[in-house]
Amino acid sequence: MANFNSEPEYRYFEINVSEIWESEIKNYANQKNSFEYYRSIYIFCRELFLANNSIKPFITLKEIDTGETDLKYLNIYRDKLSKWENEKELIDFYVKKGDFYDMNTEFIFDLNNNNKSEFAKLFVLKLNQYKDSIFYLNDFLEFQVNKNFNGSILEFQKFKLIINSQFILDEIIDTELNKF
Repeated sequence: MANFNSEPEYRYFEINVSEIWESEIKNYANQKNSFEYYRSIYIFCRELFLANNSIKPFITLKEIDTGETDLKYLNIYRDKLSKWENEKELIDFYVKKGDFYDMNTEFIFDLNNNNKSEFAKLFVLKLNQYKDSIFYLNDFLEFQVNKNFNGSILEFQKFKLIINSQFILDEIIDTELNKF
């Protein structure tokens, strides 16, 4: 499972959900983020993983039923899940139809017409990793322009404008709501 002491791979420019997840869980473990923030990132990443049907479980109910996997092993993960729900434990797995899946399974997330909102969130989370190593930021942005925007600077600029507009709008709304 996750190595909570690992550093982000700054020269890895793909939007990899598991790599972003590992960086975020490390930030929580190092007390850089609150449990509420960690939980919201967990839920966001879990939803992305749930929608990806190519990831294989590490524990299945079928394996438990046939005796291929010891019930004690399953109970360890059920206990961790219970503790997580009570804000006492970090987890890096998720459950789908009773089967357990590892959130550290590589999952490259490319931009397409159906996932712009999710891609934007992942993009911002990936950008956040470069705060500690700005040296590779230009390479990351250049990679994204070529891979996800077909080399179109104009399309990439539009994408950045939308992200910036969302942050500005959120800030204005928060400021105005705090006046009440």
